[in-house]
Amino acid sequence: TNAQIVNGCQTTVTLREAFEQGELSDDVKVLVRIYSTDNPNLVDKITLTTNNQNRITDRDLRENDPVQRDIERIMLDKFGYYYERKNRQHRALRGEKKRKVIPSPKAAQAYLAIVRGKPSNARGYLAAVWSDFYGEIFQNASVPDLVLAYKILSYCQAEARSSRLQKLDEVELETRVYGSNHVARMVGFELVKDQWGNSNIKDIEQILNDRNLEALLQSAYAKSVRICLEIRKSHRDDDPIPALYYKNSKSQKAL
Repeated sequence: TNAQIVNGCQTTVTLREAFEQGELSDDVKVLVRIYSTDNPNLVDKITLTTNNQNRITDRDLRENDPVQRDIERIMLDKFGYYYERKNRQHRALRGEKKRKVIPSPKAAQAYLAIVRGKPSNARGYLAAVWSDFYGEIFQNASVPDLVLAYKILSYCQAEARSSRLQKLDEVELETRVYGSNHVARMVGFELVKDQWGNSNIKDIEQILNDRNLEALLQSAYAKSVRICLEIRKSHRDDDPIPALYYKNSKSQKAL
């Protein structure tokens, strides 16, 4: 039960094709190694050490962690969102359900930028959420934190995309686009005042369930852009390239 094949894709595909074409002999033998275990940590180690052909990411190794499964369950049961702990896990969903998919990398990035106050790290070292920052994120995050942070960052990134079509001042445009993580950090502060975590779950849930959440985000976004814009103006002469500026710690500390 629950068998999984590791590093055997080409073999199994070839066997199936031969079978369907009537060319699979009854005496074919395939060398296999079988592990029987209830230890999820051993499963991860086997996956990493036996797969030399396909790129296994840190996210792949974390997708079956108990904390990831708990987040998936609670997010759906309590908030109606589909937490995508595996790549393309919910690709079959359509319509309204598809709009309620929250990919784990985006949730982790949002939490790191907004709740942990590290927007530059979240922008410049996204892959590190599964290694260097994994414990900092997932050992501390409540599910409401993850959902609200995700909604804030998604709103700011949507505003960044629409800003490209507007006639904005050059500095404001780069602040909205390249500094979307930093703006999101400020929006989170405006809404929650950094009172995140299990001790403040009820207040976070109240914000999530607020019918005027879109208006709250819009108001906080406008104020946050102004703040981030002033910071950017003060550093622009020394750091003229916005893509680099918003990846370094200087912009993060100033915020």
